[in-house]
Amino acid sequence: MGLTFIGNDNIPVLQMAKAFSIRFNDAWASEQFEQYQKPFFPLYSDDALVEPVFIDAEDQYQDKCSMNVYFEYHPEVGVCEASAKEIIMNVNK
Repeated sequence: MGLTFIGNDNIPVLQMAKAFSIRFNDAWASEQFEQYQKPFFPLYSDDALVEPVFIDAEDQYQDKCSMNVYFEYHPEVGVCEASAKEIIMNVNK
């Protein structure tokens, strides 16, 4: 997944991106996704990439960084027990 960070007066964009990267590559990310019980498991993020200056909707120059974050996806397939009549599974040996 690609993330884009846009700077503001309170925090520089590179500081914002690095703070996110540190947390994402630590146990923080796993804890955040675990509470929502979603099938996404955070793996790691790339380093922040400083991009050319961004011009916003108000023609103001803003600093911009981006980074890619990687997840592992574990979809679960379930069958409602009350409506199931038969389940056939093939297993390769």
